[in-house]
Amino acid sequence: MFNYLLVINRMKKETIEKIKKLFKEKGYAFFDKGDYNLNIIGVRGEHKPDEFSDELYLIFNNKREQILLEFPITTYPGIYWLKKPMNIGGCAILKEGQYRGVYQIGKHYSIEALVQFGGKVKVYRDNTEDENIILDESSIIEGYFGINIHPVMDKNNVTVGQDSAGCQVFKHIEDFSIFMSLVKRASSLYGNSFTYTLINKEELWKV
Repeated sequence: MFNYLLVINRMKKETIEKIKKLFKEKGYAFFDKGDYNLNIIGVRGEHKPDEFSDELYLIFNNKREQILLEFPITTYPGIYWLKKPMNIGGCAILKEGQYRGVYQIGKHYSIEALVQFGGKVKVYRDNTEDENIILDESSIIEGYFGINIHPVMDKNNVTVGQDSAGCQVFKHIEDFSIFMSLVKRASSLYGNSFTYTLINKEELWKV
């Protein structure tokens, strides 16, 4: 009898090994000491306007077992803010990279989330004011931009819309609740400081 669970577990192990290899090539930290020491990883695919077409991987140890959870997110801003950027320089798109200790548990408006309090991030600025995204290396700036990790603001939303002006946004509020419960557990063990790593999907699968 075909064992779907066995296949899924093997795929997850293969994914974890690919991520570890990519991290090693890039000189990124991978946290594997102790239970619930979270690796929070955004996996960016091709931009599909207003769709939650990316993933967030959460990798951690639990009783000597390595766990991988996968959630649909967007790492791109919605069409609304691409066309009407908050900043005169253009809409922010987080640059791929590892942001060590940048995130803490805090408030995104009224919602408890991971917020950019602990350090700077790098963003592209897209000022074309249309639904397409241009990642122009010359537009990259570094600073504090409120690039937070949070859920959609309305559980009935089916598109990104106004929910992201550059943040990393969960499609499902229920997924985000699971995510935050693990974040809080990790915080109780290691402190309120989290690293977020954004990688490219195509680059990952070429490893």
